[in-house]
Amino acid sequence: MTTKQPASQRRGTPRWARRILIAFAVIIAIVALAATLVWNNPQIAVGAFQGYHSQNSEEPHATPGDRVRDNGIRYVNDITYGTEFPNSHLDISYPAEASQDSLPTIVFTHGGGFFGGDKVLGDPLAVDSDVNYLFDRIVEQGYAFVNVNYALVPEYHFPTPVRQLDQALSFLREHADDYQLDMDNVIIMGSSAGAIMTSQYGAALANPAYAELLGATPSIALESVRALVIDDAPLAIDDFSLSTMLLIGNYIDGTMHPSRVDRDRYDPIGHIAAAYPPSFLIGSNYHGDGYASDMEKLSDALAAQDVRHEFFYERRADGSEGNHGILAGLPTGDEIAVDAFDQMIAFLRETPTR
Repeated sequence: MTTKQPASQRRGTPRWARRILIAFAVIIAIVALAATLVWNNPQIAVGAFQGYHSQNSEEPHATPGDRVRDNGIRYVNDITYGTEFPNSHLDISYPAEASQDSLPTIVFTHGGGFFGGDKVLGDPLAVDSDVNYLFDRIVEQGYAFVNVNYALVPEYHFPTPVRQLDQALSFLREHADDYQLDMDNVIIMGSSAGAIMTSQYGAALANPAYAELLGATPSIALESVRALVIDDAPLAIDDFSLSTMLLIGNYIDGTMHPSRVDRDRYDPIGHIAAAYPPSFLIGSNYHGDGYASDMEKLSDALAAQDVRHEFFYERRADGSEGNHGILAGLPTGDEIAVDAFDQMIAFLRETPTR
C-alpha cells in the first residue's frame, strides 16, 4: 500500500523561498559585477563625486584681475602659466604693505583627490571667505603666495599634475620681476593631493634617477628651494585603504591595481636622497581619514638621509585626533590647527636660504 505524501512535501522548496533565493543570487551577481567594474574603472565611483562632467578647462575659471581686497592684500588672479594642459592658471597674493623688493615665495597646490578642488576652493573671486583664511595668514607672514591649479581625472592622470607644477615654477622664474617674486627663495607647499605632488617634486629635485623615472625633470635649481611643506600626503601605496586606493589608483592609471612600476614611480619614500629639501610634514591622524602613518614613514626616510625636517602630529587634550586637512581648522581656532600653523611658520623662519 502506497502512502500519499502531503502536498507541501511533494513540492519541495516553497515557491516564495525559491523567489528569495533567486533574488539573492541576482543581487550577489549585480554586486560582483559592480565591484569588478569599479575595480577596473574606479572613475565610475569617483564620477559620483565629480559630477560626471569634466572639470578641466582651457579658459580660466574667473576673469583675470588685479585688485586690492578689503583686508589690503593685493590679489592677482587667473594668470595663465602654460598651454600644454588645461587648468594651467595660478593666483598670486601679496602682503598688504609689500615693498617693491622681491618677496620669498610659497607655491601651493590644492587637494581634492585629483578629481576636484580648485586653487581657491570655489569661486576664485570669493577670496574674503573663510576658505582663504589660511592663505591670508601665510601672506601676513611676509610671503608672496602663489596658488596653482592643475588638470584633473578622468582626462589626465599621473604624473601630469607634477609636470604642471614644474611648468608653473618655470613660468614664475621667467616672470619673477613682473610679479615681485624671489624665485631663489621658494617654498613648495601642498595639501593632500597637492602634498603628494610636493613630496614627489622634492624627490625629483634631489634624485635625478627619480626625476627620470617620473618624467618630470625640475626646471628650478635645487638650491632655489628653501623648504617643502607636505600636509598629509597619502604616499605608502601598498598600505592604502580601499577608499584611498580608489582615488589614487584612478589617478595613476584608471584602475585599482596599478603595476609595480607605477607604484614605484608614485611613492617617493623609497627614492629619498640626502639632498632632499628641508621639509615640514603634517600628519592628521592614524585612526581616521588622515595619513599620519604615511608622514611618519616619510619622516623616517628623511631621518635616514639626515635631511632637516619636522614631523608635526598632535592629539587634543581629550585624546582625539585632528581630521584630514588640519590647517582648515584655523578660522575656528582649533588648537591642533593653530599649533600646526605656528610650528610650520617657525620651521620656515629657521630654515635658511641655500
